Amino acid sequence: MDFWSWGTGTNGSENPQIVGEDDFGSVAYLCVDDDAEAEAGLIPRLNDWSYKDGVDLDEDGGGDDKAVPLRDENGDFIGFDENGIKHVYILQGQEDVYTVDESMPYFQKEGFGTLVVVYYDPAESYDGWNIWNWGTGTDGTAAGDAFGGSGVPFQYDLGVDQGQDAGKFKVAVFNVAADAEDEMGFIVRTDSWEKKYADDLFIDISGIKGSGTQFTFYIAGEGEFYNNFADFENVVNFFEISSARALDPTSIEVVFNKEVVTMVDDVDVFDETTFTVTDKDGNTVPVDFVAYDSTTEANTIFTVNIEESLSGDMSPYTVTYSPEEGEFYAKEFTVDSIAPTITIIGSTNVELELGDSYSLPTYTASDISTDDPEEEPVQIYSVKVKDGYGTVDTRNTGVYEVVITAEDTFGNVSEETITVTVIDPCADFDNTDANNGFGLGIISLVVGLPLAFVGLATLRRG
Repeated sequence: MDFWSWGTGTNGSENPQIVGEDDFGSVAYLCVDDDAEAEAGLIPRLNDWSYKDGVDLDEDGGGDDKAVPLRDENGDFIGFDENGIKHVYILQGQEDVYTVDESMPYFQKEGFGTLVVVYYDPAESYDGWNIWNWGTGTDGTAAGDAFGGSGVPFQYDLGVDQGQDAGKFKVAVFNVAADAEDEMGFIVRTDSWEKKYADDLFIDISGIKGSGTQFTFYIAGEGEFYNNFADFENVVNFFEISSARALDPTSIEVVFNKEVVTMVDDVDVFDETTFTVTDKDGNTVPVDFVAYDSTTEANTIFTVNIEESLSGDMSPYTVTYSPEEGEFYAKEFTVDSIAPTITIIGSTNVELELGDSYSLPTYTASDISTDDPEEEPVQIYSVKVKDGYGTVDTRNTGVYEVVITAEDTFGNVSEETITVTVIDPCADFDNTDANNGFGLGIISLVVGLPLAFVGLATLRRG
């Protein structure tokens, strides 16, 4: 890797090379002639333009050019010491060039170590937040009086290499004195003491007390730090479908761990064909439409509405999101195939006499959607007496069956039966049968008797 430069004057550098490394990073020298312009252009590049570092704000396919300030508005050189040296700093993926501001902590301050904290908030809520810190030693960077009673501010924005998110990360710099503690206390907070993480955090600074540079990477709300950008970026840029679940037989809720852009310049740019749904056999379930909040620029929750009903028999299903060719994110989900549970509070086998009154006992139904023993049942309200199975007539003897039925959202049905037997306490024989007066055997006996039975009955009655 080397640099391409311009605006440095007649004998200034055009192609400065990396000459070594210090504890901050790679080092290159840019020579500036007396007839240099107000600023020098600078481009970090790799392999003779195979790669150009920076953030592509103008969307021309490469990182934007960097500018090194050389002169003030009066044309005088600025920032150069008595030896004609000016230190400037570049962080990979940043369009700005950092220079020393004596009123703020800065890189490689003589007699101090430098702690650089690269900070990321997934919500990118940065306004009003700062860092309250302690333990940096005598004259080390510390929150409080030096910053008007507030915390250490985020001095710089840091972008994502070759992306458009110029301010995705924030950078804070701390000067660490030789007599500093081995750990620096660290709290991301507002002046009203709203915190990103409830407990105090501590960064190991034992290796940079009085000299040296250390980069530490932190994600808002977490209880740990990252020591290198690769591990940090893997977490920051990790994208997945967090969850997928069937809301009902024809709709699926899909939740992402990060926002998906749905609107650019007030124009809806979301492509519904990026979602597909398949059943357990790999058959495609046609997608009707995708619902989301179309009034916002980005969404994390989408509802995929399908043309065919989901069923437990074809579960598990898979929903796939493919925003780019060759890129896909998939999540498997199951559809409820478990029937509700009906609870009857009272007896399910009741015996009554002719003329008694009867009231149905209290009954409820609850449902779970998985076999997970930890899942809490949910009460459902589609529980009722089944049509044609709800009559108990105590004017007539018989066995009556009252059927309670419940159905969940996905069509799973369960039934429970209450048996009510109505008897004639004066009868010498079993005269009950399901839902009628006399049994079939009794009717046959009466029909089979000779007509003389009628006379005998009359004589006995007389």
